[in-house]
Amino acid sequence: MAQPHFKGMILAARWSMYVKLPDDEPEESGNRYFKFDGKRPHNELEAKDVFSKSFNSLIETVDGVNVLILKQVPRFSFFPKKDYIMQLRGLRVRPFKKKTIESHMQDHAFVNSVIDLSSKEYSLVIVDPAPALCPSGECEWLEESTMLYNDDDHLSIYGVEKIFPRIEKQLDSFVKG
Repeated sequence: MAQPHFKGMILAARWSMYVKLPDDEPEESGNRYFKFDGKRPHNELEAKDVFSKSFNSLIETVDGVNVLILKQVPRFSFFPKKDYIMQLRGLRVRPFKKKTIESHMQDHAFVNSVIDLSSKEYSLVIVDPAPALCPSGECEWLEESTMLYNDDDHLSIYGVEKIFPRIEKQLDSFVKG
């Protein structure tokens, strides 16, 4: 295989979406499961098997390249930015559902186990953004009136700034390596 002309790569995704669609997200529909060997899984059990195979196949393909895997950020069952503005205008009547780091870890246990196992077999750098976003055990979406999220699972620039020191520390090895 020809050596790529870059020092490394960062892989980030909403990893768990490929094995299970959340129950609290009705606007998501359809089958988002990965195809592998031309076949698309039909259920969660098959999707987990395909995710493992396809993720490991990807990692095998880039073996020898510096790879940083960013684990999934905590996801909320509401859109923080939109719902916060609605609350400020008196239009939101439901309380915001809290997200703990424990529930986040449970939600993503399977995909994290696949990532962690691959990191033991290949020399991957793993960065988990959850500790930076859930410093007290409860995941934050708002910090001193600054929105950390744009929607339920995409960080704002301020959210990125919270997790970037964890990533930056690892990127130095790419440049020097």
